[in-house]
Amino acid sequence: MYCLGKDRTAHNCTASVVKNPGKNLILTAGHCMHAKGYLAGFYSSADSGITQLSAAAQAGAENLPDELWSARWVCDTSRIITSTWDPVLPDALWSARNRSRQYLGEHTVAFGGIPLDVDTSYWDAPVAIVD
Repeated sequence: MYCLGKDRTAHNCTASVVKNPGKNLILTAGHCMHAKGYLAGFYSSADSGITQLSAAAQAGAENLPDELWSARWVCDTSRIITSTWDPVLPDALWSARNRSRQYLGEHTVAFGGIPLDVDTSYWDAPVAIVD
């Protein structure tokens, strides 16, 4: 999709390239994914794309993504987040185990003595569904 920044968290509403009446790239992508029989997912920072998607859902928009991965970093490696709650996303929206929250940006952890740069997330959603 259209993103800003190296961490790909900011969503840029440049949907004018899509020929639909609402000019909404995310909802159009959801429609296309659903038409092919796939689930649609969306990743963005909570303060940009997730805020916009929350407003669209509350306004009754159709073809919304099925799964959300929201990024809102706490920037504190000692805090572990065990919820997908976010102030911009009411609990009633995407509430059936289809939310994830990235809460800590790039940091280094060691696995078997090997350092890796990772982001940390809390998942309450499927990563993949296999038939």
